[in-house]
Amino acid sequence: MEVVDPTELICGFRRVELTTATPVQLRGVLDDIRRVRARFDRVEAEIAGRLKTTSATPERDVASSAQRSNRHGAKVLARAAALADTPSLSDALETGSLSGDHVDVFTKVLATLDGDAKTGFADAAPELIRTAATSGSTPEEFAASLHTTAERIAADDGMSRFERQRRATRLRTWTDRASGMWRLSGTFDPESGARIHGRLEAAIAAMFAAKTPSTTPTDSGEKQDHLRALALLALVQGRTPATGTAGRETPDQTDQTDQTDETDETDQTDQTDETDEPESEQK
Repeated sequence: MEVVDPTELICGFRRVELTTATPVQLRGVLDDIRRVRARFDRVEAEIAGRLKTTSATPERDVASSAQRSNRHGAKVLARAAALADTPSLSDALETGSLSGDHVDVFTKVLATLDGDAKTGFADAAPELIRTAATSGSTPEEFAASLHTTAERIAADDGMSRFERQRRATRLRTWTDRASGMWRLSGTFDPESGARIHGRLEAAIAAMFAAKTPSTTPTDSGEKQDHLRALALLALVQGRTPATGTAGRETPDQTDQTDQTDETDETDQTDQTDETDEPESEQK
């Protein structure tokens, strides 16, 4: 596919009268917008890569110019590194075949690998990228293909599924600009998730068995979310939910922390929500 000329495409769809255009013409405009956006994603990443070598605060520079959060700046810098290391991915953005969102899922999958597994994945990447570009894969479809390949390569490299899950453990925090609320989102391996869940459930039972606070919502789902948040605060502050005494735990909590690492991973599933989180983040 030929390299996208943004000026030519923009001039082209500006000549289309949207109020009288046919569905075919409108779909053509949308396709042109997608290709222009992909080209701009590549240019933005290229600029970010240059800023990384010339600026003391490249993330902030990118975020400020885009009127976005620092998280966006970090994401663009990650795109820059991926495009520099993977020419076929850069070429796909140059032609508008793939987008910045495709690059994001590529960097996330690559981050779960290291050593020989990462090298093997890099060797397989050009074919995966060509297939996605020619088939018009969505970022989600591309991610599924990348995950399948990464898991196969990691298995061949001797890495267990549980080890891959442990490497994929993440926790991020940010402030929601709309609500002003501090938020966090995490994903954990099944064993760690079960231990966290057990601590929270024990704290909820100890704190709210007799009475729930006046701030508790009436909706059953919202109620549990609220109590879980209060339990987390109590645990972080080191208070025993039952007595409010620092440094002590209920028997249920002790049982959870004394669990060994011999948990059977096949009996546990990842229950992390896959809901989209806001881009806004603490600066």
